[in-house]
Amino acid sequence: MAVNVTNNRSMVRIGPDMTQAFITLYPPEEGQVYEESDLRDILEQYGVVEGINREALRNILQNKVYLQEVLVAEGIPAVDGKDGEYTFLFNTTADTKPKILKDGSVDYTSMGKIEVVGEGQEIVYYTPATPGTDGFNVKGEIIKCHPGRDLPQIKGKGFRVSDDKKVYTAAVTGKVDYQNNRLVVSNLLTIDGDVNHVTGDITFNGDILIRGNVSTGMSVNATGNITVDGHVEAASLESGKDIVLKNGMQGGGRGEIHAGGDVSGKFFEQTTIYAKGSVNANAIMNCQVISEQKVIVSGRMGVLVGGSVNAVEEVDATMIGNMSEVKMTISVGTEKSLYSKLKALEDKIRKNALDIEKITMAIKQINAILERKPQAELSEKKMQLLRTKIERDTQTNSLLESKERIEDVIERSALAKVVVSKSIFRGTTLVINGERKHIESENYNVTYCKKNGEIISYPNI
Repeated sequence: MAVNVTNNRSMVRIGPDMTQAFITLYPPEEGQVYEESDLRDILEQYGVVEGINREALRNILQNKVYLQEVLVAEGIPAVDGKDGEYTFLFNTTADTKPKILKDGSVDYTSMGKIEVVGEGQEIVYYTPATPGTDGFNVKGEIIKCHPGRDLPQIKGKGFRVSDDKKVYTAAVTGKVDYQNNRLVVSNLLTIDGDVNHVTGDITFNGDILIRGNVSTGMSVNATGNITVDGHVEAASLESGKDIVLKNGMQGGGRGEIHAGGDVSGKFFEQTTIYAKGSVNANAIMNCQVISEQKVIVSGRMGVLVGGSVNAVEEVDATMIGNMSEVKMTISVGTEKSLYSKLKALEDKIRKNALDIEKITMAIKQINAILERKPQAELSEKKMQLLRTKIERDTQTNSLLESKERIEDVIERSALAKVVVSKSIFRGTTLVINGERKHIESENYNVTYCKKNGEIISYPNI
């Protein structure tokens, strides 16, 4: 005889997320027997209609599992979609900073690692977002999934994208770089050997990588970066960006470097250096150095000796000068004459503004006359004034740019200093923001700066 489930004391518990249902079956009355349909009816009374496990129900019936909670129904959870993902086929996190050795010196051979790709080479894969799969609970209700989100297409230059937007390939042979969500494949000229009279001078619109040495008398010019794995002799290097000389430069008094960015190298000797950025080395000897930012000479024997060094913000070296009291000058900050240049620029800008105002008024007056009666002579005069106004506007813009550059230098030079971590020797002359000081005796682990119109020193902490 089947069980009357209407007043049956059996219980059904549904999990908090409604993806599981458990039944606790009470023994039937004497003479009654549970059937599978009875258990289904009990589950239905609690709203359980999906994901019912018939095998679990049969096991309960066959083994007379009473007064025990048994899992009898399971829904299927939703599977959220995956977001789109880019896979880069080159190293996007190459450390361009040099490795600091135990003695504090810099291993410049670790710098300038360049990721090079060939034209047509695949460089990025894109895996599109997936939609995900809906699920359901034991009550038959749909559990909605969250679809994945596609990523925006990568911006940049020097590459092609397939029609399905999944494959990025290099459009040129060169250096590949990915920074700030921007992919750039730029021209790279690689010289596998030396630059000498066989190769001739090198000029290139892009980056240059020289695997060998650069011989005396040669010229290397790049709009981008220049990286030299070998040694550089009395050559001329000019770049629009950074210059990295992994094994340094022995300029012989004729070597020259001119960089639109930073200059870094193992050592520099008898070389003239100009850097719009900073200059970094383990040793600088008898060089003429100008940096619009900092000059840093690192390492246990980071020596700066002979020649002259000029930096806007800071000169930092382990040792400055030597026991032979070699004469050298270190200048940081600005010269007093820069303030005179700034004032002259400001005066010129004001004069131009007055001239432009007068010209504008004159043009308005001529326009008023011409509206009443056209006159060829006045029309020509108006054209002359317009040309003069354009010249004054162009000149003013150039003057304003110069003024901004000088103001930037003055601002950055306000805290100009010379830092010595070991010794500074007699024979060195310091110039800080126009004030001059001759080092009369060896000093140790100090910083020099200008305060209240004079150069002072204080110990490094």
